[in-house]
Amino acid sequence: MGIKTTRNLWFLCAGASNNKLPEVDVEGLLISAGYDVKNEGLIQKTRQMIMQGKPEHLMIDCGYQLFCAEKNGTRMSFDPALPLLATKKILNVAPLHVVEKSI
Repeated sequence: MGIKTTRNLWFLCAGASNNKLPEVDVEGLLISAGYDVKNEGLIQKTRQMIMQGKPEHLMIDCGYQLFCAEKNGTRMSFDPALPLLATKKILNVAPLHVVEKSI
């Protein structure tokens, strides 16, 4: 049995993959819009991870990419008219990108 919460607090596992999941039940998984759903191959791997982990809750965000981009001085933009980009040289992510990737 994994960690269970009380009230509205959820514990989400971030940075997981098919071969890197906790050995306990996963209450929630944090999916990265800038990585886990960047292309069809990664979407399939993410689906497999979700089926394997069987989380009660899923959340999608791009916080880690923002953190790394800021830390490394990567050029950043937040333009929904441009595609989602998360590379070492540029990060373009807007709330619309995260919503689109979650669908």
